[in-house]
Amino acid sequence: LPVDALVAASLPKLFEAGTRTERRGRLLSALAVLALAYGAVAGLALWLAAPALGWLLGPGFVGAVALVETLAWLVPAYALRQVASHALLGFGRVGWRVAGEGAAALLLVALIAALLPEFGAAGVVRAVVTAEYALMLVVWLGLLPRSIAADRNQPRR
Repeated sequence: LPVDALVAASLPKLFEAGTRTERRGRLLSALAVLALAYGAVAGLALWLAAPALGWLLGPGFVGAVALVETLAWLVPAYALRQVASHALLGFGRVGWRVAGEGAAALLLVALIAALLPEFGAAGVVRAVVTAEYALMLVVWLGLLPRSIAADRNQPRR
């Protein structure tokens, strides 16, 4: 996704901002706005294009339209998560990112186990979208000023 390229290109600036708190807010805000705009437009485009699956790939894919429409909701969360995940790296909060991704993976497994038997593929897609939003929220919580300040007060190992 283009947002991956944007965030990867901004990684040096994130590392620099990690040591200079006055630059963090401005950089994160700009990246978040761009990621949200891209995610919203790309997600909407995917949702609008989903009904064309049957026409593009054949009638056997008509049943996938609802799944693709649901997956379209994943794109904005993914874009915002990428910004926050890379910012956590730049700000030295690798542990928070790893813990969040681990927790999201466990949530995903639990949701799939709960939803798959009753809802099939639709349940799996819902589980993926839900886990992505949960992870997006967790990584952004790790960027709250209080969280970063708490890290600075911890002794280094």
